[in-house]
Amino acid sequence: LCVPLAQFPMLRGCLLRCVGLCVASEDCQLLNKWDPDVSPTACCASRHVDCERGSVTSIRGVGKRAGDIAVLGFLKSLETLELTFANVSGDIGSLDNLTRLTSLDLKVTGVTGDVGCLGHLTSLDYLDLGNTAVTGDIGGLGNLTSLRTLSMRYAAGVHGDVGALRGLTALRRISLDL
Repeated sequence: LCVPLAQFPMLRGCLLRCVGLCVASEDCQLLNKWDPDVSPTACCASRHVDCERGSVTSIRGVGKRAGDIAVLGFLKSLETLELTFANVSGDIGSLDNLTRLTSLDLKVTGVTGDVGCLGHLTSLDYLDLGNTAVTGDIGGLGNLTSLRTLSMRYAAGVHGDVGALRGLTALRRISLDL
């Protein structure tokens, strides 16, 4: 049974506990606007989406009709965003308030923007923007102290001194074409 949450605002907590995967949370409604293939009432039941307490925490892959990533910037509980080879576009700056994000993989997508805007996402431990049109100084990522993997292969617009990353002591794997 899937219930449009807007019709029963007083029962929100109960519905989240009892119905779980079929609640039309705000996150599911946002995802449906971004990718019409995602159900607005059951997005957490999708094989591409993980949720916790009605909030989207992970997106791995998308349907063929997904679009601008700007909508994803409103998913405050998002921890994992893996859209490799997806038909998505937009400015990565729209993700700059996703402070819970630990894994961001947008390689081989149509995303653009300055990598420095991600510099305060200090929970990131995996970042791959390879084969994208992102730009900016690699030094803008110097505050990502949890980062273990950084890949920006074939991101021709990224430049700067790799020495700016020397403070990233957790970094174990790096792949750059500067």
